[in-house]
Amino acid sequence: MKPKIKLIIICLSSTIVIQSNINAQVSTGTNNGNPSTNYCGWDNLTNGSLMIKNESNNPINFLTNTGAGGTTPIRMTIQGSGNIGIGTTNPNYLLHQNRAGNNATYHQFTNTNIGTTSTDGFLIGITAGGIAEFRQQEALSMRFFTNDGSASIKERMRIG
Repeated sequence: MKPKIKLIIICLSSTIVIQSNINAQVSTGTNNGNPSTNYCGWDNLTNGSLMIKNESNNPINFLTNTGAGGTTPIRMTIQGSGNIGIGTTNPNYLLHQNRAGNNATYHQFTNTNIGTTSTDGFLIGITAGGIAEFRQQEALSMRFFTNDGSASIKERMRIG
């Protein structure tokens, strides 16, 4: 059988580079003797988007930085249900963030207009003691809106 396209695999130091002008996928393992349908690759049908596919109900884990004892910790998990865990491999909700130990954990929202440092924007999270906090870190008001039952969103309260 003569191949119809060329696939180039290059090994540079500890990096493997795969080049192709069509879909390119890296699959591992088999399923009852058949090639695995789980893969990481890119797809020209979706404008070259990176695709990570797991057809089983197992999670997709992201690991970084070898830690103590030579293990590489899981930093983020996407469950088969679609729940995403940051700092947890068993997320209970669509987005579940956990920080190990007695540490505060926050989500930060910024834009280029107000800046992107740790003292800019708006934070929502919990203290090390578990107290819920909303933090407006700018010299601006905090506003609360609700829907009035129609298609209209109205400001109900303002602080600051």
